[in-house]
Order: sequence, then C-alpha cells, then structure tokens
Amino acid sequence: SIEYWAPYRYCRYMKYIDKIEKIDDYTLKVTFKEPYSPFLLELPRIYLTLPETVDDKGNIKEWIGTGPFILKEYKKDQMAVLVRNDNYWNKEKMPKIEKVIWKVIPDENARIMALKSGEVDAIGVTEHYLSIPAQRIPELQKTPGIKVMIADKGTIETYSFNYKKGPLADVRVRKAIAYAIDREGLCRDLFFNIPKPTGHLLLPDFIHGPKNVEPYTYNPEKAKKLLAEAGYKDTDGDGILDKDGKPLKLVLLTGDRQMERDTAVYIQKNLRDIGIDVEIKSLESNARKQLAKKGEFDICRCHPWVAPPVRYLKWRCTDDKYDNYGCKFGFNERVRELIDKIYTAKNEEELNKYWNELWKLEYDFCPAMGLYVRPRAFAFKDNIEGFRFDADVGYIDLSNVVIK
Repeated sequence: SIEYWAPYRYCRYMKYIDKIEKIDDYTLKVTFKEPYSPFLLELPRIYLTLPETVDDKGNIKEWIGTGPFILKEYKKDQMAVLVRNDNYWNKEKMPKIEKVIWKVIPDENARIMALKSGEVDAIGVTEHYLSIPAQRIPELQKTPGIKVMIADKGTIETYSFNYKKGPLADVRVRKAIAYAIDREGLCRDLFFNIPKPTGHLLLPDFIHGPKNVEPYTYNPEKAKKLLAEAGYKDTDGDGILDKDGKPLKLVLLTGDRQMERDTAVYIQKNLRDIGIDVEIKSLESNARKQLAKKGEFDICRCHPWVAPPVRYLKWRCTDDKYDNYGCKFGFNERVRELIDKIYTAKNEEELNKYWNELWKLEYDFCPAMGLYVRPRAFAFKDNIEGFRFDADVGYIDLSNVVIK
C-alpha cells in the first residue's frame, strides 16, 4: 500500500525511499536515501488495500480495508450501505451504530428538505468544506427537532488569478483585486457571519501555515492606487477603467452552488466600485473545470490549500500550468526549488525557514486570494448524539455516535 498509493495520493516519498523491510507482523522499517521531512504527514493519506483489490491505475476494484465499517451495498451516484465491522482492530473506536446509509443528494436545498422531512437523519457530514449553504444555517438552527454543529476551523474560499495572460498578468492588478474585496461585509451581509473573513490562503495556526506574512485586507483606496500605477484610467467617464482603449473587463468563473453564486455577485459589486467590470460564468462542475483547464478565465474559484500544506505542494505547486481549478501555484523556479528543500529539510528550523520563504513568495506574487473560512457544519435530528469534528478535515469520526 505504501508503494502503490503514493502517486495517486500526491505523496512524494517513493522518490526518496531506499528500501522497505518487514521486521515483524506489526513493524516496517523504512530507509531513506536522504532526509525526507513530510513522511509522517503523508502516511495518513495512504489507503491500506490488498494487491488484488486494486488495478494498475489507482482504482479500487473491491472494497476491502481496515476501517470500522464494511461496504455492504453500493450504487454509484445514489447510495452506499455500510455495516459495522465487528472485527475492527481498534476496539476503543468501535462504532456504536450498526449501520450507516449514505445517500447522494446533489442539490443542496433538496438535502435540507430531506432532513426536515425525516428522509435522512443528518446532512453535512462531509470531507473538508461547508456543504450546507451558510444562508440556510440560521433557518435550520431555529427548526424544532434539528440541531446544528459548526466546526471552528476549515478550508478557505479561494480564487485563482490568471497570471499567465490578460490584465491579471500584472501583479498590481491582482493585488488591487485582493484589496478590493470587503470580506467582513461579505460574511456579514450574505452569510450571517458563519464563515469567518480572512485574506490568507491557509490559516496560520495550521502546521507550517503562513505565520510570517500579513493577509490581504479591505483597502479600496490602495486598490485604486495600484490600478492607477498599472496605467488604468476612466477616460470616458462610464465608471469602468480602461487602458490603451480597452476597458478593464474580467471573466469570473465559478460553480453553481448557492454560496458560490452569491459570493461571485459580491465580488462583482466590489470590483465595480473600483472601476472593474466583471462577467460571471456560474457553471456546473464539469463545464467549469473544462474552461479552467483551457485558461478561459481571469478569476476562477479554486481548490483551497489544505492542512498540512505539504499535501498541496505536489498537487498544485510544482508548475504554473492550468488545471481544473485555475492557475497552479508553481509560478517560478524558486518556488519549485523551495518545494525540494521543504521535502529534504534536516530539522524543524530549516523546515520553517523554507516554508516562510515560500509563503513570502506566494503572498508577494498574489496568484490567488482567500476570502473566508468555510467551516464544516453538521445538521442532524436531535436524537443523535456523540458526533465530533476531527482535527483532520479529511476524516469523519462516527465512533461515538448514538441514536437515542
């Protein structure tokens, strides 16, 4: 599993491993050719699977693992039925519930109706994002028989800038946009202050987070000054800046969920206030990804940085190509050099030095902007107890859940 899953789980350790030896039934000895600092952070990304249950392309053919539940039934894009694994090795984490039915309900408003009608017991038990529209959470909090839990941390709503072409190839324009967004107003006016505003790309209190840089904050006057320095003026008095006879008009590519649409409209308004015209393209996931991969955008809703951030490096920081989420973060050779140095740091002091330099480069170049923290929210019937948010946003812990 360690060898097989590394390339499919964005882990880089196989490049540095010399050999893996079995000491006994419960112990492996891993020898490296050189220091490799993130190994213990990457290991939790690895699935434990039998060789015969996977193919040669990272696909699971038969779901046999080591977890607390066993997959009993699966219908793609419809449902999965899990039953408790009574032979689960971790007796302290043995689930109390015997069966879990995961239903796929793509429409976010339909999920809320399913909870209210009693069709499902809970919604929002998702991996690492806010799957319940923040606008609907106060309504759920007031609904008899329903409780809501909100995590204190999460990933950050992030927007990639197309720094490879067009107006946003100028860093002054990118920074102007980052300063033009009223994050506090956005969270207050649209989302009842449930998401928390931030101009960071990752929360600094996460391991190896951006502790040495300041977040972008709302400063429309600074934004206007940067645009003027970039040569933009409103020569015809229509409220939209122009340069060399061309108006400053941008395409904002986003998804079709309620929060995504509403956030895009708020960005559009803020940018109009500083003289930038924005066309919003709100598309379903596959259509959005196709345009993102072609670079047909100026601003694109982006997959956020995740914690620990070393997981993000191999996936979206090793080059400056377009992918499903816009422009990647490997915008120059020094960034790519620092990634190698982070991987092979000999001690924590070295590691922190390289991370600090990386974050400084990212924030100075401004390849993307963060807007607000998307906390996970769990809405459930009031006869359910024991759910908790795990510190790892990619892990769902049902071990203590009971239904009264």
